[in-house]
Amino acid sequence: MKPLPRSVQALWLIAISAFLIGTVSTIISLMQMKSKMSTWHRKSRDIYQLSALRTERNRLQAAMRMHEQWRGPMTPVQNMAGTFFPGVSHVNWKESSDLLAPGWRINRLTLSLADVPADTVFRFLAAVASNNPPWNLESGNLQSGSASGRLARIELTLSRVQSPGVGNAE
Repeated sequence: MKPLPRSVQALWLIAISAFLIGTVSTIISLMQMKSKMSTWHRKSRDIYQLSALRTERNRLQAAMRMHEQWRGPMTPVQNMAGTFFPGVSHVNWKESSDLLAPGWRINRLTLSLADVPADTVFRFLAAVASNNPPWNLESGNLQSGSASGRLARIELTLSRVQSPGVGNAE
């Protein structure tokens, strides 16, 4: 067998060198990729959490804007009850207020009324729901107070969130 010419030997040497350099580079890249993958996963998880926080922040800001629009005059529920149920003598009121966050309160009002016209109860509830800020019905009990069914005994628990800057008219 004859030895290969020098130019062919040089080409073979270049080809083998290029193959070895490529193999070593691939192995180094694969080892670095393992450490980079954990960083990419962490960053991906952080972006997902930031997106969830941004969504929650937007929801809370929308709620704050909604509550901040209620800076007008409030009609006390007691006045509304007197308008809807004039002359009702058996009235029990229980009020409470809890702090939700600095400046934000949840007000609860439990009222019991006896011998009220049953057909006005739902109009009364619609009126307190349209108050400024609105009262929400948490629980209610409506019982017939007479044989005719025209009079009722009611027990209602109403609540509302009060934002900073909204006066407490009740």
